[in-house]
Amino acid sequence: MNSFASRKLLTFGLLLIAVANAFSQQNPISVKGTVTDQLGGLVVGASVVAKDSKGNAVTVTTDNDGNYKFHNLLPGRYQLIVTVSGFNTLEEKNVEIKAGKPLTIDLQLIVGSVEQVVTVDNKGVSTDSDRNADALVLGQKELEALPTDPDALAAALQAMAGPTQGDSASGAQIKVDGFSNGTIPPKESIREVRINQNPYSAENEYPGWGGIEIYTQPGSDKYHGAAAFNFSDESLNSRNPFALRRAPYQQRGWNFNLAGPIKKKRASFAVYFNRSASDSNAIINATIL
Repeated sequence: MNSFASRKLLTFGLLLIAVANAFSQQNPISVKGTVTDQLGGLVVGASVVAKDSKGNAVTVTTDNDGNYKFHNLLPGRYQLIVTVSGFNTLEEKNVEIKAGKPLTIDLQLIVGSVEQVVTVDNKGVSTDSDRNADALVLGQKELEALPTDPDALAAALQAMAGPTQGDSASGAQIKVDGFSNGTIPPKESIREVRINQNPYSAENEYPGWGGIEIYTQPGSDKYHGAAAFNFSDESLNSRNPFALRRAPYQQRGWNFNLAGPIKKKRASFAVYFNRSASDSNAIINATIL
């Protein structure tokens, strides 16, 4: 009985050893290594391909530590190919893999050259002001965020145009429908604003000046118009901390525009009216000597 029990125990031990060996050899490592650059930095996400003599390929990717591993490769000669963006492709040939003998092959990549192709033709050359790449174009949506008062609108456009060069102290030159030295029309009548930020553009009347080009709404086959009245006084202003009361102030603005057909599809008209008035005072604390 003791002899039978000993044989059973020995058989059970041999089975345990066989199972342990089977588990340990489930995923044997054939080739492993680290992919780095010329300065020794780890290359993460590189594609490493192991290709045998028959053309069969196995692909792995380097991990966060730049390491790669190939498991269960059949014995034979292989070619290792490493590719990653920004580096030249590396090919390691005649890598011999033997059964039960894992290889450690560290691979070093060389930074690839940057190639840039610039094609120049005459198709993109234009002297049309509508295709000026230096112009800032304000459409209806952008104009809604600007002030309604013409003076405040002009100040906002001048601020967007930026400082001018030369002797111009009044800022960028404003043109309305191609005509300079005109007044800014009501915002409701403006179709588009182009701010030419090139001070030496051929479209500008004087060199060194920026340009603000305003295009008004064309006439239409339907009547449309708008009227507005703006009012503000000192009650809307903050109080001067050095004065006991607010200085008298009042600002009023009237805007009216009407457009429509004179003869449909032949002629149209547009009328704009704008007036602003302000009464402004200031409180001065003075010492009489």
